[in-house]
Amino acid sequence: MQKEFYKTALEREQEVLDNITAFHEMYGYSPSYAQLAKLSGLSKSRIAQIIEALVLKQLVAKDGSKARTLHIICK
Repeated sequence: MQKEFYKTALEREQEVLDNITAFHEMYGYSPSYAQLAKLSGLSKSRIAQIIEALVLKQLVAKDGSKARTLHIICK
C-alpha cells in the first residue's frame, strides 16, 4: 500500500494549507473547495472538515458571507 493512504490528519491539514498558499500565490485569490479537493485528492466534504479544523486552530480565516475568502493566518 502507498503511504498516501496512511496520512495523518495533521499531514492532510498541512497539505491543504500548502495548496491554499500555492494557489493564492499563483492566481492571486483563494481556491474553491472543489479546486482544493482536486489538488488534494479528497472530497469536497472532507476539505470542508479540514478547513473548519484549521479555522478552529486559528491557522486560516474565512469570511462566511463571501466565496473564496480563505486567508492563511500563520505560515
